[in-house]
Amino acid sequence: MTDPAHSKVVLDGSSLRLEDLVRVARDPQRFSAERGGVVLEDLPPESLEMMRGMLLAMDPPRHVTYRRPLADTFKAKVIAGLEPQIRAICRDLMAEAAAAASAMSSRQMARICGSMPAMTLALKVSARGRR
Repeated sequence: MTDPAHSKVVLDGSSLRLEDLVRVARDPQRFSAERGGVVLEDLPPESLEMMRGMLLAMDPPRHVTYRRPLADTFKAKVIAGLEPQIRAICRDLMAEAAAAASAMSSRQMARICGSMPAMTLALKVSARGRR
C-alpha cells in the first residue's frame, strides 16, 4: 500500500507531493483560485470574471455559503456508491478519446475530458431527484 503522505502527483510534467497540494489548498491567500482562475492558460479578463462566479474558482470564505448545502452529497460513502457509474463514464470517455487520438486536437481532448465532471454531477442530480 502506498503511503499517501509521500505520494506524488504529476501535473504538466511536474512532480508534486501530496503535502504540497494540501498546503496550497489550505492557503487561499497565497494560492488563490479566484485571482488567477483554475485553468493553466491565462484567461482574458472577461472570462476570468465569469469563472470567479463558479464554485470551483471561489476562495474561502465566499465559497462556504455554496459548498455547505452540498457537503453531505459529496461524502466519501455517497461517492463510493456511484463508483460503478463513474467508472463507466470514464471508460466511455477514454474509448472515445482512444478512437480519435491520432487526429485529435488538444481542444477536442479537453472537451472529452471536461465532460466527465458534468456527467458525474448529473448522476448526483438525477439520484437526488429520485428520492
